[in-house]
Amino acid sequence: MILGRERRIELPANLRPLAKLHIDTLIENCKQAFFLEMNTGYVIDVDHTGKLQTSLEPVVTIIDQNTGADLASSQWTGGLHQFLQLKHGCRLSAMSLKAVFMSNVSYLKVGQI
Repeated sequence: MILGRERRIELPANLRPLAKLHIDTLIENCKQAFFLEMNTGYVIDVDHTGKLQTSLEPVVTIIDQNTGADLASSQWTGGLHQFLQLKHGCRLSAMSLKAVFMSNVSYLKVGQI
């Protein structure tokens, strides 16, 4: 019986501290990805960066809320991007551990003040 089976995830010992550190963020981002709607903040499109083997492969592309510009080379952090990729059946990209806290346009506006 599938519903009665034990549900457990085995992590390698070297990844356990990282998982414990980020588990709350991952859970919240998983829930957020479930409720995010396509064409509101992101689109599913083909690769326009030339980084993938095939240009016909669908990818999650972030749309800047302020400008409407495609941010094809950007990813959300905390697993949000990967959860959206899972949601839409896209190939999973590696999870980035660096964060971008503001768009380039916002950064330039701050510099002008």
